[in-house]
Amino acid sequence: EADASLAKYKILELEIERLLKAVVSQDIISIVQNASVVDTSDLQTELERTKECFEDCIIKKETGYAKLWNDWYKKYDECKYDKISYDKAYKDMQQKIERLQAQLRDLKGKSTDTVFNYARENAHLKATYKNLFDSISVSRAQTQTKIASLQNELQSNIYKNAKLRTQLFKKVSDQKDNPQDLSKNTKFAKQPNVEILSKISETKALSKPVTSNSVSTPPVS
Repeated sequence: EADASLAKYKILELEIERLLKAVVSQDIISIVQNASVVDTSDLQTELERTKECFEDCIIKKETGYAKLWNDWYKKYDECKYDKISYDKAYKDMQQKIERLQAQLRDLKGKSTDTVFNYARENAHLKATYKNLFDSISVSRAQTQTKIASLQNELQSNIYKNAKLRTQLFKKVSDQKDNPQDLSKNTKFAKQPNVEILSKISETKALSKPVTSNSVSTPPVS
């Protein structure tokens, strides 16, 4: 608005200058046209009237110019105050942006550290449970191999026991005419086979399923 007021002021000056030229030209033309019929007193009166008209015009224009200048200066002060307020608001906003950027950098750093810690802990857990799974798999394979071996040994012992019983019953049948030998063989048949019973117990123990409760889980650091 200050530029607009300055433009109006220049236009006003040009208008005053134009009016002055117009008044002077009109007075000269009037004097020339009426020189033959107007006497000296009338010419003096006309000059005084023209002078008064000119002075009134100048006063009006100066009054308008003064008002325009005051308005322009007032607008200039307002613009100056607005600029100061704007500069202060801009500076405050810039400081807020810098604080927010610092907080954002801090949050990014914390987020990166958290992700790194989670990734490291996850890798540690994976390695721990992989080792545990491999250990269980090896133990299971060894147990199955041992169970198969014990089962084969048990079948062999059952076969041997059945063969011995067959031989025993054959002896009893062959010696039933001899009561003394029969009593001795019967006593031998009633004695339990300790080796076979121990193998059966061991096979039952190994046949139990391996659960998570039976395997100790290493603590996670």
